[in-house]
Amino acid sequence: MDGTGIYSGYISLKSITVEEGNTSFFTDDNGVLYNSEKTTLFLYPAAKLTEEYIIPDGVGTIAPHAFNGAKVKKITMSDSVRTIGKRAFYECAVLEEMTLSENLTRIGEYAFFKCVELGEIKIYDKITAVNEYTFGRCYKLRKVELPETINTIYSSAFRDCSKLNDINIPESVLHINGNAFCGCSELAEITLPKSLKTIGSGAFQ
Repeated sequence: MDGTGIYSGYISLKSITVEEGNTSFFTDDNGVLYNSEKTTLFLYPAAKLTEEYIIPDGVGTIAPHAFNGAKVKKITMSDSVRTIGKRAFYECAVLEEMTLSENLTRIGEYAFFKCVELGEIKIYDKITAVNEYTFGRCYKLRKVELPETINTIYSSAFRDCSKLNDINIPESVLHINGNAFCGCSELAEITLPKSLKTIGSGAFQ
């Protein structure tokens, strides 16, 4: 596996099984695909209906597209997870609650794009940037807690989060890029820190 992740494209996929003797991959009791060392989660079956999934201790990487379109309402991430790949939770349309690892160092672009039921999120202090469209079109996202380590909020990071009304901009933030909060129609007030150096075009349009 080259680290780019797996996207099956099969929205009816409910489980994955790895035959005994395969030394490259492993599936857990839920039919979720990992590498054999169980350090990378490659694919959660999109059609598996689950109230909650706990990403186990020892997993360090959520591969790109891993939960793309998954039908799970609550995800709890162990603190061993350090990286969330691009589009990892893209269009998880029923995801209401997400607990992130306290040791995350990177959340990829579009990671939570169109998680339309997600209500709030807390990001911990090893993250230094909110990438492009990370939470774009999370229409019910109301509250975001950002750590004092964030230096850049990239383009369209929170675009069209139309219910967002509670977010702190930490004193560490230097740059808010174009369209970062575009379409956040319920964001009635915001305090910009003295550290801020640039605001991109349409950032609060």
